[in-house]
This record gives sequence, structure tokens and C-alpha cells, in this order.
Amino acid sequence: HEKVINIPDAYYPDLVSACDCILTKPGYGIVSEAYFAKTPILYTDRGDFAEYPFLVEKMKEIIPSEFISNSDLVDMKIEEAYGRLIRKKYEKKMIIKEGFQEIFNEIFLLN
Repeated sequence: HEKVINIPDAYYPDLVSACDCILTKPGYGIVSEAYFAKTPILYTDRGDFAEYPFLVEKMKEIIPSEFISNSDLVDMKIEEAYGRLIRKKYEKKMIIKEGFQEIFNEIFLLN
């Protein structure tokens, strides 16, 4: 596809940090990477994933995020949700490379 960019051998956390926002279905990995990169998330439903409601609730507390329906995503109608997302104030700061304990405390211990 002409709009897809392949960056071989790229360091994933650097890519997450370089983005204005991440368009994803929430999972532990991407939420953790976005949190440490301070990159907002535009997210859609994940289907039958038991942790989804918990992840979404915590995302709302720790990182700017906005929901987009699956149908709007498929139709690429993202402008409204993206507009709401980028209006949220969020200061990017340096990526923490070894942050397991911090993310564990922030998300799982409800700090």
C-alpha cells in the first residue's frame, strides 16, 4: 500500500515517541510504550479481551486518549476524535528505557 511506511531495524520505542498519536486497540504493550513515550492514544474496541475495560479506564487517567468506533476507523473517519485528542494538553518528556517498576506501580497498583 502506498501510504504504509516500512522502517526496517527501527527501535520500536523511538517510533512510538516520534508519533503525534498512536492509533491502536489497547493492549499492555502499546499502552506501556505510549505512557513512557508520552504519546497520546486514539483507540478502538478490542472485542473479547477481558482486560480491555481496565486498560481503557487506566488510560483515561494516565495518558490522553480518545475512543474511535471500529466503523469510523474502517471508514477512516478519524478527524473528530483526533481533533479532541490533540487539544488535550500533554507534555512530552524523555523516554524511560527501564521503567517496568514505574509502569507496574502506575497501572497495576492504581497509584
